[in-house]
Amino acid sequence: MIVDVSWNGKKVLIVGAGKQGKKKEALLKAEGADVTVVDQGFDWRSLRAYDLVVACTNDARVNHEIVVQAQKEGVFCASATYEPDASVHWMRQIERDCLRLGFSTQRAYPLYGKTMTRDIEALYDEKWKRRLKALRRLRPFLRKDPALLAAVMEWRVDQLEWLGNAVQAKAGKVCVFHSCQSEAQHAWIRARLGEDVMPFYMRENWESACAVFSLLELPVEVQPMFVFAGRIYRQFEALCERHRPLLVDENGWRRVLAPFDRPEAVFVVHRSQHDALKKQVAACCHEAVVVDYEEELPANKERMVVYPLFMLDGGHVENDVANQVERARERGADVRWGSRCLLDLSSFQELLRDRL
Repeated sequence: MIVDVSWNGKKVLIVGAGKQGKKKEALLKAEGADVTVVDQGFDWRSLRAYDLVVACTNDARVNHEIVVQAQKEGVFCASATYEPDASVHWMRQIERDCLRLGFSTQRAYPLYGKTMTRDIEALYDEKWKRRLKALRRLRPFLRKDPALLAAVMEWRVDQLEWLGNAVQAKAGKVCVFHSCQSEAQHAWIRARLGEDVMPFYMRENWESACAVFSLLELPVEVQPMFVFAGRIYRQFEALCERHRPLLVDENGWRRVLAPFDRPEAVFVVHRSQHDALKKQVAACCHEAVVVDYEEELPANKERMVVYPLFMLDGGHVENDVANQVERARERGADVRWGSRCLLDLSSFQELLRDRL
């Protein structure tokens, strides 16, 4: 069994004042132990006066005898040479801000210990340092609900750090999207929202986020990032009663589309009931054509610039719209991409900044 034992205030006898003895002396004194070091003239009868005896002589036979005697006296014992019967075994130790780790190679190849230490420290710094620091900051506020403590472990690191700052400021701003394809896309979204606004995603952790905000009684301004009030938006509303309206109403569409409303422009939209979204966007255009992602691009246009009006560059853009473009090119049309999604448009980014 591996345990972390405190030797603070305990009496420790180290037998052997060589390199190993001095090293153990320094370690134990740093723990607050009352350390006595003897090099010769060792009195076997003195063992019972100590809580721990450490055999650090350069003679394995003597170390073994010390361990055997300590065991007979019922005193914790350790040895600088390998003693399977010793009650305490030293392990390599790693100390980082939120990490204390002891490990051993089980005598497989002790010289690898230094290399393994470097590797473990690098892994911690890369993957765990920020996460544990953020979670330690949040734990006092969430410990009353073990389910939420477990749920936030799955959040992205920057979401945890944002929550800590929001708790301190007693307020926060979030934008809620349908989903996120990758860490790279999450970083891309963050760059367009600004430092103070955090994206959350319906398919990931929005439900747990709502529960956390409620538990903490944290006032959060919520901006839904959906193109229209469809099924996903209704799921969002069921979780979040208080939120801002959708960004792109009729006036919003006119403002976003006006810079790109040209005869060669083709706006591609999501399917909606009774083509409501397609009709809404078409009503805001003077020259551009509007199609949904299951239709073909206009056959009567030789040159087209395609603008997918999806919030993010996700599956519909990468697959459905890309296939539309490819089929139009196969029939000889000159088709290029004007953007990859709404959040890619400067006019939409301006609208978002004004609303936030």
